[in-house]
Amino acid sequence: VLSLICVLGFAFAGMGATLSGSWDTEVVIVPSIPTISLNSEIEVVYTVGDWAFTSLTTLSDAGWVDQTFSAAGVLGAFTLGSMLDLDPAGLFDEWVTTGSVSIAGVTFGSTFTLDGEDALLELAGSGVAGDVTVGVAVTFGELLLDDGCDLPFAGVSIDIGFPFCCADVNAEIIFSCDGFVSACFS
Repeated sequence: VLSLICVLGFAFAGMGATLSGSWDTEVVIVPSIPTISLNSEIEVVYTVGDWAFTSLTTLSDAGWVDQTFSAAGVLGAFTLGSMLDLDPAGLFDEWVTTGSVSIAGVTFGSTFTLDGEDALLELAGSGVAGDVTVGVAVTFGELLLDDGCDLPFAGVSIDIGFPFCCADVNAEIIFSCDGFVSACFS
């Protein structure tokens, strides 16, 4: 067993990969009512290159309570991440995937969330031109509607900031699918 651990350890080191993790257990003993409860979290992280793959398992007295898998890393100029949360009872909890890229000083990002039968997609962009900052976020779909897996237009938020004399001016304009919502200047 020791030689197998050494061989795997040298193999991971040779590939630039690491396997790490943690195991946290909480034991609660109540002497007045003779009970013992256990809660445990086991996290395993496999890192190779610019990528990290994680598994988080939650256990309690009831058994296997929650399981989460995630991956995050860099692919060329893109930063990507994905998290899948599963209920061991056979139910799907949530899947969130993000991506971003910065091109010529402008950052573009997206977040896709699938929660049960509901989906949400947000596309965002932000940048700076001299002293002016601009950020735009467009949202499709809504969570917690239970109206199926569709992505209707939900809204857009535009943020602009710039210095004027001795003050920083910020403006936020929001539109929903019903039209104009608000304009806030500060």
